[in-house]
Amino acid sequence: MPSVLRIAIPSLLPTYLDYLPNWQKVQPGMRVKIPLRNKPCIGIVISKAQDTCVPSAKLKPIIQVIDDAAIIPPALLLLLQWMSQYYHYPMSAVLRVTLPRLVRAAKSLPPDTVEMWRVRRNNLSATELPKQATKQHALLEWLGKLEDVDKTLLDMEFKNWRTPLKALENKGLVECRRVQIKIQAPKVSPTLRYRLNDEQQHAVDAILAAADGFSCTLLDGVTGSGKTEVYLELCEHIVKQRKQVLVLVPEIALIMQTVARFRALFGQWVQVFNSSLTDSERLRTWGFALDGTAQVIIGTRSASFLPFKRLGLIIVDEEHDKSYKQLESLRYHARDVSIKRAQLENIPILLGSATPSLETLHNASSTRYKHLRLMHRVGGARMPQFRIIDVRGQWLDGGLSKSLVRMIAARLDKQEQVLLFVNRRGYAPIMLCRQCGAVLECPHCDARLVYHKLINKLVCHHCHSKMALPQQCPECQSQKLEPIGIGTQQIEEKIRTFFPDARVLRIDTDAVHRKGMLSEYLEQIHSRQVDIIVGTQILTKGHHLPALTLTCIVDVDQGLFSVDFRATERLAQLIIQVGGRSGRGDIGGEVVLQTHQPQHPLLHNLLHKGYATVSSQLLKERQQIEMPPYSRLTLLRVKARRLDQNIAFLQAVEKHAKSLVRNTRVRVHPPIAAIMEKKAGYYRAGMLFQAPQASDLTRYIAILIAKIETLSMSKTVNWHFDVDPLEVD
Repeated sequence: MPSVLRIAIPSLLPTYLDYLPNWQKVQPGMRVKIPLRNKPCIGIVISKAQDTCVPSAKLKPIIQVIDDAAIIPPALLLLLQWMSQYYHYPMSAVLRVTLPRLVRAAKSLPPDTVEMWRVRRNNLSATELPKQATKQHALLEWLGKLEDVDKTLLDMEFKNWRTPLKALENKGLVECRRVQIKIQAPKVSPTLRYRLNDEQQHAVDAILAAADGFSCTLLDGVTGSGKTEVYLELCEHIVKQRKQVLVLVPEIALIMQTVARFRALFGQWVQVFNSSLTDSERLRTWGFALDGTAQVIIGTRSASFLPFKRLGLIIVDEEHDKSYKQLESLRYHARDVSIKRAQLENIPILLGSATPSLETLHNASSTRYKHLRLMHRVGGARMPQFRIIDVRGQWLDGGLSKSLVRMIAARLDKQEQVLLFVNRRGYAPIMLCRQCGAVLECPHCDARLVYHKLINKLVCHHCHSKMALPQQCPECQSQKLEPIGIGTQQIEEKIRTFFPDARVLRIDTDAVHRKGMLSEYLEQIHSRQVDIIVGTQILTKGHHLPALTLTCIVDVDQGLFSVDFRATERLAQLIIQVGGRSGRGDIGGEVVLQTHQPQHPLLHNLLHKGYATVSSQLLKERQQIEMPPYSRLTLLRVKARRLDQNIAFLQAVEKHAKSLVRNTRVRVHPPIAAIMEKKAGYYRAGMLFQAPQASDLTRYIAILIAKIETLSMSKTVNWHFDVDPLEVD
């Protein structure tokens, strides 16, 4: 028998605690109740150990074993331990981040039943509904497109849906039933099957050929090439083997359209997991994954930690997207964590993208990953034609050139849709005094205030503070304050002026502030209720807009000049992804880039040679400057209320860091202030560590952290290590 149980408490307590194993059935991954400071507490058994540094007289027995079996399967427990080591985060804190709140609170897992609503097919007509019952009409129309709908989907799609749904039930148009979900292979309707083309079928066959063990495959498919159809075909094969599939998408906004496609084939077998769910819904999905009830789970990055019973495949869609990187607390990358999990589970993982990250392309070129390509759009759709509008010397009215306005008019005459992309919210990014040249800045950040005309306020997009628009300049008291630059609100205003009869829709985070609004707007676009869309990056990720034929990036120059070494890669991805929304239907599409830099090498190569050539060139540049993927980075981020605290702390850290460098391959860069030094009232700085391999940095940083924790000033500043940072600022 082991002498102790090593237990972690899901909190910020950094260490393991040892307890006596007075229960025979206790196993790693189980929840137990333990005494801590004379109070009962919930902990997770991490391992059994033969030795302990705690005197035997002080060892206490556990109070209760909560679970009959482990709620954290062995492979998942190993993954969480790996994350604790790799990301330099205490195991107890890893559990706090990755386990749902009710799991940490020792709530029992719910039964495998779910309440479902569906339309009564013989009473589908909505003619008896009053015209003013718009919510009932919309709800009934939406329900009619799906077989069964649970509370999770309703919450994601509609706000305050209970009252109109109850009215539909009372009228006999909708019925509610409690479904017992059984574990058996689902029957896919032949009418819903999609016939794969040769490229897609080759990809499916290649992935299934290696499905008996770990493999990592990049599915490199142009926009509109049918990557989702490949996912669906793979899922059907895996589910028929009574195994489970995890599908990751970068943002909640993409879940609804993905869920609709999967549920059309698999019905209630498809579950959803993301941060918008209630605690009870997250607990239910956790239980469905653990007992094998849920066959396919679609979620954002937190779904990486679900306790699958028989996981058979992981799919990471839009693998290049930076939303997979968690920017607070446990700063993990969901793509990288998923690859590690696939290794531990000994299963295949598929990374899909039209613009793969340079790290993934490097691994594919070095044969660590398999590389499959989809070179053509499905259904005979053609790739869009790219065109540059040279705006040098031109008068731009609200950021729009005369050439662009004429192109928009031509598309509207043909009753086609237009997308204008500008990656700035608000009306104008700068409020300038024409008298003295002063620019209004945020008092809490080293950032300019953005003018939001609709609320007539200045807003900081970094600390979210707002202030009324002053009547005069705070520097010279002049009243000549003027907005400079363009944002989505200004583009929308100008478009309505140019095309008063057009139906214009603005989609940015200001416009879709409440739950379900994005889905409503996308439905308006699909039903041809919109002519011109003005949007930000929220529209660039995987949305299928078949009536859209003209896409314009209004100001491509924003991304051409940046100190971030990843900026060029991101701009290339953005151009391809935004352009990829165009021409996905029967009519050919066009993508227009307005720029003052028409001869810029990036634009020239991207438009004439494609993303593959640009990414190859960028990889060569990265190799020359020894930056990722040809080295690994870890960034020490520091912030404090006073600038001198940062300086003193980093000087002490630098001294320790340089003393530890001997006999290592780690390079210590000198401390430097962040690009935006002051943010939300804190002064920020950092120190970068670089090494050829991740293992070199992992060992080095672990030793350095122990040294830092001995510094008295480590308690006076906020500091953390960001492993594999996406932004070195």
